[in-house]
Amino acid sequence: MGYYCSIIMHQSNQNAPATMVGAMYEIFQDMIFKALVIYIKYSIIFSDLYNKHVATLYKVLNDFYVKCFGLRLAIASSSQNVQIF
Repeated sequence: MGYYCSIIMHQSNQNAPATMVGAMYEIFQDMIFKALVIYIKYSIIFSDLYNKHVATLYKVLNDFYVKCFGLRLAIASSSQNVQIF
């Protein structure tokens, strides 16, 4: 026999927003309220300087991809494009 494993949140799941916020808090626990605020489905990244903002954005995306998918981001030095490996 087999089993059924759902990979989506169904509409009847009343705790879906709380589950998602809890997962985001666990992923970004070192950045919460220092450079990142998470509210229901919104993630707000803030900083005072542009270069610091770009570095924080890179760190948030890199942490997300590493912890959720096992991937890492790499910035190509010639074109400054972000690539996912």
